[in-house]
Amino acid sequence: MSIQEIPVLPYGGRDGPHALSWQLGCSQAASCRARQLVREFLHRWDHDELTDDALLVTSELVTNAVIHAASPAGMTLSLRLVEAEADHCCVYVLVRDSGPRNAPVKPAVPDGQDSLPCTGRGLYLVDHLARAWGDITHRGGHVVWACLPCDVSTGQAA
Repeated sequence: MSIQEIPVLPYGGRDGPHALSWQLGCSQAASCRARQLVREFLHRWDHDELTDDALLVTSELVTNAVIHAASPAGMTLSLRLVEAEADHCCVYVLVRDSGPRNAPVKPAVPDGQDSLPCTGRGLYLVDHLARAWGDITHRGGHVVWACLPCDVSTGQAA
């Protein structure tokens, strides 16, 4: 799978055994609910080994949408299990919102100063945990996604 194919994922396909979506409200409870859903479906898909990383990535993406998008319509959390090669797959975590894009989507890089801000490190963590991640602007808002690699044959993180 090439990096150019990744932006198609939020829009392509239907929900099914390996592609699921949920509507979440734009509230503080959204991150908690998102983590519950991700944990449950990774277990159903036999990819428990991804749980810790996927929960952190999901929490960061959903929290950013709540803080920065302030979308009155809420957001959509999607999970997709995609086989990239015969023995490797990726679990995509996608958060789509309809709010205005008013914050840059880039990881914060610590600059070595003694005083660092209390926020702004979430995408830095996503950048280190995911094989790839990014955002896609669309007519009604944007999607932030992350790809967590896994091994199809052994159910292990790649």
